[in-house]
Amino acid sequence: MIVLLVSGAIQAQESKVKMDKKSFLTFHAGPSFPLGDFGSTNLMSSTDVIANRDAGFAKTGYNLSLNYGYQLHENYGLTASAFYNNNRLNTAAVEKELDVSGAGLKLDHWQWYGLTVGPMVSYKFNPTLTGDFKVMAGVANANTPKVTLLNETLISEDWSTAVIFQTGLDMRINIGNSAFLFANADYLYMRPNFKVESPLNNNEGTTMVTETVQQKISVLNLSGGVGIRF
Repeated sequence: MIVLLVSGAIQAQESKVKMDKKSFLTFHAGPSFPLGDFGSTNLMSSTDVIANRDAGFAKTGYNLSLNYGYQLHENYGLTASAFYNNNRLNTAAVEKELDVSGAGLKLDHWQWYGLTVGPMVSYKFNPTLTGDFKVMAGVANANTPKVTLLNETLISEDWSTAVIFQTGLDMRINIGNSAFLFANADYLYMRPNFKVESPLNNNEGTTMVTETVQQKISVLNLSGGVGIRF
């Protein structure tokens, strides 16, 4: 009887500890793949007319994020993500479109950071493996690339704040009572408006022209790492 009571007390305490650990924190790092128009390099048509203003010329970059989750229930909860993305431009494709190959063209990168929050639905496949599906929204501060030719600015950079949508799937694999491994896939989408300046040559000389441009930005972020429950 004493052995059964002690055993029952230990199991109850372990169960309580597991139930008390409703929060988890993960650090994400991995590649970022541009999707759709953001990764397109088809800016000009065969008649040298701008055919796709949304062509972003973005290359595969990287993403970093810190995620927090809180289990309101075993099968649902809330999650938040603080993130940073960096995608360089496809220099060869830009040189080809502008026909300036080898002319000293230098391109900066797309980058943005922000915060999203939203609900998540969790499903425990077995005692070790748990999947989280999340739908989130928030704000991001995005930066356009700076373009220079022979050390002269062709297109200036600009920062813009925009609403961002994020959805994704996490797979958590327990490696202890407080730690787990995870793999993650996130889709992010936003359409920030930028004000960019570029030089215009005319009979009166060179003047700077300011234009408002809206850019579709969509990426697939893959990541993995270690998380903790507390």
